[in-house]
Amino acid sequence: MDELLKIYPIGERILSEKAQKKFIWLWGAILKLRNILSAFDRFQQDSLLTERDVQDYCSIYNTLHEKWRSEEHEKEDINDDVEFEMELISNIEVNIDYILNLVSKYHDAHTSDRQVEIKNDIERAIGASPKMRSKKDLIEDFIASLTPQSNVGLDWNAFVHERIRTELDNLINDEKLKPEPAKRFVNDCFHEGYVETSGTAVAGILPPMPRFQKGGNRDQKKQDVIDRLRGFFNRFYDICPEGIDEGGIQEMRAPSAKPV
Repeated sequence: MDELLKIYPIGERILSEKAQKKFIWLWGAILKLRNILSAFDRFQQDSLLTERDVQDYCSIYNTLHEKWRSEEHEKEDINDDVEFEMELISNIEVNIDYILNLVSKYHDAHTSDRQVEIKNDIERAIGASPKMRSKKDLIEDFIASLTPQSNVGLDWNAFVHERIRTELDNLINDEKLKPEPAKRFVNDCFHEGYVETSGTAVAGILPPMPRFQKGGNRDQKKQDVIDRLRGFFNRFYDICPEGIDEGGIQEMRAPSAKPV
C-alpha cells in the first residue's frame, strides 16, 4: 500500500507503458491480498483506502484493461507481462441500485455544489465497475432528463424501457435481421441468462444470404450479429433481466434505489 500511494497518488495520470505495467501488477497484487484478508473479521481494509480511493484505482485499472486489450500488443507481451485480475474487481463492484441511490441524492440536492460533488461520485462509481461502464451513456442521459418532479425509480424504469426498444430496433435494422424472430431470440436469451450461439437459432434471424458465397460472408455476418447481440445483452441484462416479448418490453422490476 505504501508503494501504491507513493508511486501512484490519486489523481495523477499513468503515462508510460512501463508505469502502466507496474500499476497493473501492483493493484492486482493488492486485490489478491484484500480478497484473502477479507475472510478475517479483524481485517480493517477501510483504514487503508477510502471507498472513493478504491473506486479511483479500480477505474484506472479498468481503463488500462480496455486499453491493453484493444491495442495491438504482441500476444506474448500481454501474456508474459500483463495479467488482469478482473474476477477480483467484481468482488468490489457497484451495481445499478447503488448508482440509482446516488442519482436520487443528486436529484434531491439543494445546491449546485452538492450536485457537482454527487455527480463526481457517480462518475467515479461507474468508472470502477466493468459492468457499469457499458451503461455510462444511459446513466448520463437519464440524469440529464430529470426534472424537479421526477421519481428516480419509476422514471428510470420507463427510461430503460424506451432505450432498450430503440436500441434493439436499431440493431435489427442495422443488421437487416428478421424482426419478430430476432425479438423472440433476444427474449429467450434474457430468460436463459446468456446468448445462445450454438444450433440454428442465430441462423434463423439472419437476412437471406447465399449460403456458399465466396469469401465466407455468411459466417462473418453471423459472427458480427453474435457480437452485437452479446453487447446488447451485457448492456441491458442486469437492469432488465425479464427481457422482451414480441409486443415490446416486458414489465421490469423498479429498482429499490438503495445501495446493496
